[in-house]
Amino acid sequence: MSQNSPKSTKNKKMAINTLTFEILKQLNTKQKTCLCLGYPDMCVNPQLFKHTHEYNEVSNADKIKKKHGWDGPIYNSTDIFTKELGFKEVEYADIEKHEGSETIFDLNFFINWKRKYDFIIDAGTAEHCFNLGQVFDNIRRGVNLNGGIIMHINPLNLLNHGFWNINPTAYFDFYNANGFEIIKSIGMNKDSNNPKFFYYSDNNKYRRFNFKEGEVLNLIVAKSISDTSAKTVWPVQHKYKTIIAIIENIPINKT
Repeated sequence: MSQNSPKSTKNKKMAINTLTFEILKQLNTKQKTCLCLGYPDMCVNPQLFKHTHEYNEVSNADKIKKKHGWDGPIYNSTDIFTKELGFKEVEYADIEKHEGSETIFDLNFFINWKRKYDFIIDAGTAEHCFNLGQVFDNIRRGVNLNGGIIMHINPLNLLNHGFWNINPTAYFDFYNANGFEIIKSIGMNKDSNNPKFFYYSDNNKYRRFNFKEGEVLNLIVAKSISDTSAKTVWPVQHKYKTIIAIIENIPINKT
């Protein structure tokens, strides 16, 4: 894959927090395959783990805690994915090796997947890729049809964190147009030790809205309900689809 595309990868703060872990537990992860885009640290309340006695903290735990402002222990992410969530297999992919176990590819370019996954987790990678539409297309083609799960954790309003902040309408418009159903749509704060959240209502999925929550991350879960290998649909933004439909139904006076 090309290494010359615009990218922002330094000091990425990618993590699965307690709230995200609890949502993953609500999904059917047992004996499933998972691809993580980047290697997410696990900033999760250890009281939720069943096998804590089997784990030792990773060697660079202090550095990771400082990076995320996290007070709890940091265990190996693969152990948490497999032993706590029950995934059969977990792989990691990135544009360069941060932890050493990643497969290298560049999401800015079309990816011809050699296999598909039951889950793809984007815990904070998409916003660092300049070609965001291609990233979404790669992700949606990478999951199994009729049940494959995509989880996004991307910023709504983190200035200069990455190339992009992503509005809720982008997820709803893209995935609804490409054979997916959004089954979770949440805004959550960035505090790993005290995550708070609010659900996106029908009003603020597509419409402009104001909030006072400070820096917010989107937590979006999409489920495939049709053929993910079909040709990509690049959507018209929802609010303009209504306007276009109205215009197209108005007879044009040719006089």
